[in-house]
Amino acid sequence: MRSALFVDFDNVWHALEAEDKRAARRFANDPTGWVEAIRDGSVLALPPGAASDRRLLALRLYANPNLLQKLNCRPSFTRAGFTVTDCPPLTAQGKNSADIHLVLDVLDLLGHQTRFDEFIVLSADADFTPLLVRLRLHDRHSAIFASQQTSAAFRAVATNLLQIDDLLALLRGTAPDQAAVAEPANVDRVLADRMIQAVVSYVSAATGPVPLATAAQVAMRAVDGQHGGWAGHGTFSKLLTRHLDGALTILPGQDAIAGRSGAAQQHQPAPQPSPRGLDGLPEDLRDFALRVRGVTGCPLLTRVELDAILNRFARQLATAAFDLNAMSRDVRDAMAEANTPLGRSAIGFVMRGIQLSGLDLSRAPDAAALRRAYLQNLVTLCTEAGAPVTPEEAPLLHAWLAR
Repeated sequence: MRSALFVDFDNVWHALEAEDKRAARRFANDPTGWVEAIRDGSVLALPPGAASDRRLLALRLYANPNLLQKLNCRPSFTRAGFTVTDCPPLTAQGKNSADIHLVLDVLDLLGHQTRFDEFIVLSADADFTPLLVRLRLHDRHSAIFASQQTSAAFRAVATNLLQIDDLLALLRGTAPDQAAVAEPANVDRVLADRMIQAVVSYVSAATGPVPLATAAQVAMRAVDGQHGGWAGHGTFSKLLTRHLDGALTILPGQDAIAGRSGAAQQHQPAPQPSPRGLDGLPEDLRDFALRVRGVTGCPLLTRVELDAILNRFARQLATAAFDLNAMSRDVRDAMAEANTPLGRSAIGFVMRGIQLSGLDLSRAPDAAALRRAYLQNLVTLCTEAGAPVTPEEAPLLHAWLAR
């Protein structure tokens, strides 16, 4: 799998810094680890039919030299094999030419005598949408960096997505030299086999793709919750990647897993979410909820699910400082114990949306204030995407998610 990696450093850095300054610093100072995780498919799944890993033949970084100097991270990238292109600010507003440099380099490699199978563009900037359309016309795979602000149109033309949550998890908890993750020989294969067997049986009996969060709960039940750090792999996704042997297919853009027949869904838009989030709603309200989902990528939650998230979140904020990673995990585990499992990505979307709304979480707001902040964030996301919630639609939003 011949691949080229292009990193819009300023774009990715600022997205990570907004979530976790320490993780952002590790991204800048230790690129070797996350580059290796991209290469072997553990943080960015390989396209269907690809080989066991990637050959990253080109590594290109585009950055404001002032930011590189401030972080003192240029040597880290040069040591990791990157060609660094300086893109200093050209306007008083700080606009630089990183996007133009990146596009020109991609087009150069598109006509290179080496046929590159895949172009990985680590940026959430929708300005690159026409570039990905061009790559698709040339029958090349593409991957982008996906944060909450990544537009639906940009996601739609990409073959694959590197989710910000997956990258953050890697930067927070998986050191690149951890042998238990890097070397399959050191993992607990007996424990891994028990979990994989349970997941394969469950997914094979399902009528469609199964959310990864649900599959993880199935795996944990098979070993009574004693999964041993996912049998030494560190994350559930890595356990699946190392041991599925083609029995199942991870659908990276859909946060789901399917049997062999589900592989064909890889290049299709994500299926309509589970109807449980829309059951019993009037048709106009269902249509509105699906539109908001399509624009913002928000989960289709029932009121009961949103209530559970907000009430638990409010209790957490009353006793501890905001920590997205720990608190989203706590809510996920609590909902699983209550037999209402919900994916951590959905919980994280709600919490991050509340955080981005500007609500002061240090004042321990109650569930009602958290709900208002979440709804306001959905309205803001729709407006920024060019599909604002109209005054006529505002009552639909409240009918769907407000009490």
